[in-house]
Amino acid sequence: MIPTAESLEKTLKSRLIDAVESRCALMKSASYLKILGVDVGNLNSSALNCMDEVAKQYIDDLCKKLTAHYANGTPAKIELDKELYQVGYYYRCSNRLTRQAVDVFHECDNGENLEKEKGLIDVYLSNLDFTAIAAEINRQVSELGNEGLRLIANSITDWLGLRYLRRGVAVRSKRIVIGCYAFRYSTVWETIRTLKNLQAGLALIEKDAGLSFGNAITDLIKAADYLNYDYQIIASRTKCGKGGNLEIHCFKDKHEYRFTKEAFDAVLAFISLNGFEDVANQVLDALNMAEAA
Repeated sequence: MIPTAESLEKTLKSRLIDAVESRCALMKSASYLKILGVDVGNLNSSALNCMDEVAKQYIDDLCKKLTAHYANGTPAKIELDKELYQVGYYYRCSNRLTRQAVDVFHECDNGENLEKEKGLIDVYLSNLDFTAIAAEINRQVSELGNEGLRLIANSITDWLGLRYLRRGVAVRSKRIVIGCYAFRYSTVWETIRTLKNLQAGLALIEKDAGLSFGNAITDLIKAADYLNYDYQIIASRTKCGKGGNLEIHCFKDKHEYRFTKEAFDAVLAFISLNGFEDVANQVLDALNMAEAA
């Protein structure tokens, strides 16, 4: 599944050959149509830019496929720096191509010399380090799982405000209570996307901890989906996931996430193991102070 340097070069070369042949045929046809009086628009994309765009599309598609295969449903992505795989894009700042070499590519911009332009494909490929590209892909693939878990832990930490606890942490009726700012209709679509990420993160915690957080997030998403211009905030006293390991109580200016101790311990363990041990320890300190008060 993970490409080698050799397979990367072979596949890209095949695509470049197809692109050059299609580009030259297109420009030849466009030139004839113009003679006949047909306006075919601007076809001034340079030969070098054309090759760069083919390389970009190939790498983008490859990264998406590898991400889908190895990310295990997490938000982590494989993304490469353009300077790794595009020759012309950075030539002015990286000096990857000499001015003379660029001029040779420009001589083919009119698409009239198919064989000469196809001959430039090897020049283009010789300026790419496919060993470095393959190594970077392998590095990111190997780190993708851990990076995905870190991103989920970060999302949970941010949404619950655990880093700064601006709304504080409290213990009421044997539940750990985390206060969050209430959201409004103006941000509802972004909020729903974030809540779905939070839901996915809690599902991972459920799997590891062997417990269920119930329907609180699902209920909150449904309530958020009903917001509109006339109904700007979720009605005060709305309760989501009643009786589950997580309940969400909505008020006019805040939402309270009320966890059972077992569920909250699982959340803290997850964020601690995935890059946020300092945040987990800070929350535990605040929790101990709240319990002692």
